[in-house]
Amino acid sequence: MKRIRLISILTIFVGSFLVFGVQPMVGNTLLPFFGGTAAVWTVCLAAFQTLLLAGYFYADRMKKLRLHVGLLVFGAAWVGVVSWKFREIAGWAGELSVPALGALLAVVAMVGVPYVLLSSNASLIQSLASKCFGKNDRSVYKLYAVSNAGSFCGLLAYPLLLEPSLGIAAQWMCFAIGVAVYAVCAAVMVKVANGKQEQGGRVGHESREEGGKALHSSFFTLNSLEWLGLSALSCFVLNGVSAHLCNDVAPLPLLWAVMLALYLASWIFGFTDRGAKVSPITALLTVGLVVFGGWHIIHMSGEEFFIELGVGLAIILFGCWTIHARLFRLRPDERLLTRYYLMISLGGAIGGTAASLLLPAVSSTVVEYPAALALLIIPCAYELWIGWAFVAGLAGEKEWNERKLDWRVVAGLVIAFAVFVWHFGSIANGQVLFTMRNFYGTGRVLRDHLHVSSGSDYDVHMFEHAGIQHGMQPIWIGLRSEPTMCFGPHAGGLAIKSHPKYKDGEPMRVAVAGMGIATLATYAREGDSYRFYEINPQVAELA
Repeated sequence: MKRIRLISILTIFVGSFLVFGVQPMVGNTLLPFFGGTAAVWTVCLAAFQTLLLAGYFYADRMKKLRLHVGLLVFGAAWVGVVSWKFREIAGWAGELSVPALGALLAVVAMVGVPYVLLSSNASLIQSLASKCFGKNDRSVYKLYAVSNAGSFCGLLAYPLLLEPSLGIAAQWMCFAIGVAVYAVCAAVMVKVANGKQEQGGRVGHESREEGGKALHSSFFTLNSLEWLGLSALSCFVLNGVSAHLCNDVAPLPLLWAVMLALYLASWIFGFTDRGAKVSPITALLTVGLVVFGGWHIIHMSGEEFFIELGVGLAIILFGCWTIHARLFRLRPDERLLTRYYLMISLGGAIGGTAASLLLPAVSSTVVEYPAALALLIIPCAYELWIGWAFVAGLAGEKEWNERKLDWRVVAGLVIAFAVFVWHFGSIANGQVLFTMRNFYGTGRVLRDHLHVSSGSDYDVHMFEHAGIQHGMQPIWIGLRSEPTMCFGPHAGGLAIKSHPKYKDGEPMRVAVAGMGIATLATYAREGDSYRFYEINPQVAELA
């Protein structure tokens, strides 16, 4: 038994390490071909969550494990070919007219097959190990913490070790070698598990048959729908906070790895007995963060980066911890193990797609963040209510796991909070005149009143994009053509005014990378040629 556990731990750890180690590598590969926009990360997240769903479905249906090992060898060869052609694939995807679709297709073309096979790792190996642990032994679920620990290490290994020391082509070759190593581990696991089952009189076979009947009859039970809803909310929170921090606050690529690492940590902490028992405490912390986060949306000034960052990261950790602790307590016996993980993966794909693709297509603001705050009230209210009853001795452990919340009360709270946040969420430092959003980020035009210490106050139109001020134009007609902000004659305009041709009155050919509201065009004279290079068509149209 000890040998089985060690091999299971090693195989699951290696597979999960590769699953999350490849994600930042793919994003890093695609970024230069899509203008470095933060949307590459959110679209990649949605793609990986969908492929993860395919992997869990594959695990739920896969019967011939030797065939699985053979497919892993094919997956390693696939990545080996991609390591020679990844630039051509990314370049082709970056030229498509719909960038979000291009990013999705690039992920599938690069790692679609091997990622699906690796995604089946935790579910398939746990299911195989459960046949050796014994019937109804739910301790096998603790291997999921090993899976998330491997994912956590893989995610951090890329920015800390691989990316600084290896070129992108070498990184792809390392991934191909890693898939081959995992194939060897999986083959050893299959061989040892099959030998154990033969010694045990085919106990695993009987369990599988009983499980098949249970699976067929329990797909749409209340528990399975709760698995689906909780996992969807978990991914929605991750994507909602990611969109807020990368679009409304600061588009720093390093944040992607930090947020995903905290998300994995919430799985590690929540999927343990001790972590599940402290969920009322994490729920209380989350409620405080949600209230403060909702208030801060209204009063955000753009100068409180570390507050926004801290609140967002804490919401991912404690909010998702609360959700995952509930999922851990709802885990079924080993016969339903693959179906349990399939529903969790399906929920993740639904939540990730809703936050990354659906809401950005219908809203010109990052509405998924306040929506995530509002929806977090549901699991937190439940944990506080039933957790208090458990501590007070009014409910037993079985009730803590199975007792249902009055959804009508919570729904009313959620709707009221969502309306409040949605209505006031777009107001910041002035009146919002225009909002826009596409693959390249969010932007808005504000009417604001500036106080001048050595002169008269005046009103301006301010253009903000991804939380950064990119242009300002005074409303008064006498100042409308004056260069402002960092484009003034003693700042950004100095390069133009100091040029010999400008001083001699000769025609100039000027190229500008990035447009904003095209403030530098104020320096143009008759005969000059100014060309602005702007990747975002909405910004060009606004200017």
